[in-house]
Amino acid sequence: MKENMMTMTLASFVSSVFLTAVIIVVVINPAYAIEGFSTYKDPASLFTIQYPSDWKPIAKQNGDVVFTSPLDFSSGRHISMVSIGLKDVNATTLDQLVSQFKSGNATKPFFEGKIIDESPTTLAGLPAHKIETENLVYILALKAGKQYLLSYQLGQLDDLPIVEQMIYSFQIH
Repeated sequence: MKENMMTMTLASFVSSVFLTAVIIVVVINPAYAIEGFSTYKDPASLFTIQYPSDWKPIAKQNGDVVFTSPLDFSSGRHISMVSIGLKDVNATTLDQLVSQFKSGNATKPFFEGKIIDESPTTLAGLPAHKIETENLVYILALKAGKQYLLSYQLGQLDDLPIVEQMIYSFQIH
């Protein structure tokens, strides 16, 4: 009787540990596959990101890519875009990077003095900084002297959950 109880207790414990591991992998790990999404791998293997299968990636060069939502003239929907840009920078802290980014973009029409909000966030597990302007949202992160910049523009408010899933799936390699 004691052996049966110990076996049942051990089996229960093992199944609990397995279930917990599955939850951690599926819910917490952003590298899992999102249904209906494809995976984009940067040609230089710098990063991966998942994007809706009906969105189009337009790669400019290694480290730079823009994803656009489908264009449908009949529905009147506007295009949403997610852009990823990488570049080497002369910054050792996130604060330096943010300061350089803001001063370097202060004279550009899309950025000029129209910051709506700023907040700390994370990107691919790294500390990051989010800057919201009237036209675009920027997320900046720094790793090994390289700026990781994700930006997005919503054509439709209902694209926000999709864009958030894309950002959450972003992984640096």
